[in-house]
Amino acid sequence: MEGDPGAGVEVPPGEAKEPDEDESTRGQRREEGLRWFGDFYFRPFLWAFGKSGISPNVITILVMGCGDVCGYFQAVGNVPLAAVFFALSGVLDLVDGYVAKKLDKVTVFGSFLDSFSDRISDAAIYLGIAVLYLRRGEGVYVLDMVAHNQDHDRDVFQICPGTDPQSLRLARHAHDANQAWNAVP
Repeated sequence: MEGDPGAGVEVPPGEAKEPDEDESTRGQRREEGLRWFGDFYFRPFLWAFGKSGISPNVITILVMGCGDVCGYFQAVGNVPLAAVFFALSGVLDLVDGYVAKKLDKVTVFGSFLDSFSDRISDAAIYLGIAVLYLRRGEGVYVLDMVAHNQDHDRDVFQICPGTDPQSLRLARHAHDANQAWNAVP
């Protein structure tokens, strides 16, 4: 350690310490593992959509359709079928971006459409839940229609079934917890 003038010197509090090599490569290893996971599970979708020539934007529209169908089946009380379309919507939502990147078809419009379809699907699903409880005669409180996380890009809905004061209190506690959790510094 003769040639290293900083060897053995403690880092004062508040100053950044240089990461060890193991710390800097840990994130890279995690990213490589996630890339392997995505390639392993999504390659069949890539093959199918690549061979069929279906645009990633069409997949995104399918995501929106699955979300809307999920909301419908929730509203009519067929929750198991709604769960199937919810899962399908989630898988296809992951696949559309993967296919767009792998086939080099990433566009600004595609990014906008993906975000838009997420909002429409979310709204349909939450509306389906609200309609289900209203049809059952239980009533529903919907609070916090647009709350944002620290990235300012996530819409949050608090839905609490019931019309009694306890349901309203539960909805308000959920709203307060959401605001505390997503507080912007």
